[in-house]
Amino acid sequence: MRLAAALERFWWFRGYYMEGRVQLGEFLRLGGAAPVRAKALYALGVLIYRSADYSAGDQGAALSRLEGSLEIYRELGEERRTATVLREIGRLRFEVGDWERARSFLYLESVEAAKHDYTGGSAMREVCFCGRAGKIEDRQPILDSDGRWVLICPECGHVDHLTWLSEEAGLLVWSEARHRQEGPSRQSYAG
Repeated sequence: MRLAAALERFWWFRGYYMEGRVQLGEFLRLGGAAPVRAKALYALGVLIYRSADYSAGDQGAALSRLEGSLEIYRELGEERRTATVLREIGRLRFEVGDWERARSFLYLESVEAAKHDYTGGSAMREVCFCGRAGKIEDRQPILDSDGRWVLICPECGHVDHLTWLSEEAGLLVWSEARHRQEGPSRQSYAG
């Protein structure tokens, strides 16, 4: 199963989606250690997602595999891999038009990436109601009249109160946006 999971990029780049899907599905039926199983579920989810026929229910199949991988990586405390899976779930949700949930998964991925200075992720990406997807440093972090942290989309002016995040995660996302706008020379988050 370890070899099959490692071949995910080969199958993806060469376009051998179905071969990869079949092989990974067979190996996953055999069981295996949690880290290898998480990687195989991730690889299978990505291959299904990249070759999806949504009329055949592939969206649900891809999401199921990715969520299984996410659960295992969280249990193992694998923050970087957790961030990677969150990004893929966010992309899948975005592609099928589930904007609110896509935004939520992409932000969670960004929070994990920011906490661990992981630059392999989407680097603080966001998706706005206007359909704009971009780096969070493009959004203006301010405190609203009630003293709450909000982010404003530069395209449409949408105000995101970050209420769908925990207070700690919302502050982390807002602070990171402010830090990036202030630049690396400033270290304080006055506000």
